[in-house]
Amino acid sequence: NWKGIYAWIFGPETPLKTQIEKFGSHDIIGGNVDPPSIQTKSYQEVVQLCKENIEQGRDNPRGFILCPGCEFPPLAEPIKPMAFLDAARQFGVYK
Repeated sequence: NWKGIYAWIFGPETPLKTQIEKFGSHDIIGGNVDPPSIQTKSYQEVVQLCKENIEQGRDNPRGFILCPGCEFPPLAEPIKPMAFLDAARQFGVYK
């Protein structure tokens, strides 16, 4: 048993469903948009990846944070963070 609420961020190799099963009743889950995809895919493809992650993570009992699976790729185009913001605004508001 641990005290407090933690935010877990795993890479895309750990499916959100698994993260929620293991930690979701106690902690916040974050992630897990694939960092190489953020760098190489188009703006619209990144929005779609974010949407898929939101749809998978939104039912976590303690909450979900949309973010890269590890870190934001340093060579990603500046429009890519905007894809996260746009996806969060469009798909991340839910009850």
